[in-house]
Amino acid sequence: MQKKKKTTLKKQGSSEQKQEQNKETKEKATGEEEEEEEEASRKKERRQLETRLMRSSEASRRVLLAKELNSHSEWLKQRLKEMFLKFDKDQNDRIDATEFEMAVRELIPECDQEMIDELFQSFDTDKSGDIDYNEMLNSQEFVQ
Repeated sequence: MQKKKKTTLKKQGSSEQKQEQNKETKEKATGEEEEEEEEASRKKERRQLETRLMRSSEASRRVLLAKELNSHSEWLKQRLKEMFLKFDKDQNDRIDATEFEMAVRELIPECDQEMIDELFQSFDTDKSGDIDYNEMLNSQEFVQ
């Protein structure tokens, strides 16, 4: 009888140990899952922060670039005006096709006649046969 009690007690003890081990294993697994969730949450927050920083730095770069361009805008307009006056040989505030061709050949010697004609047409937005300063300033060809 005592052997049965001892065997029963041993079985209960080992059963309790197994239950305790199972409980510890479950707690450990739950703890690991929680750690994984926390890590995933931290990674997500980090990505969101990086995205916000990237967007703000991109926006900052755009603002700085716009300021830079604006600060040079007047200088560029003045340089363009000087070039325009230089190539306006008859000083009538308009550049005709001949004056334009001479200017392009001076600035871009490898440019052929067909390209010169196309450029002239793109600058001559009012199709008057000559280019005034505002047409030159506002031309998409000049902006690009």
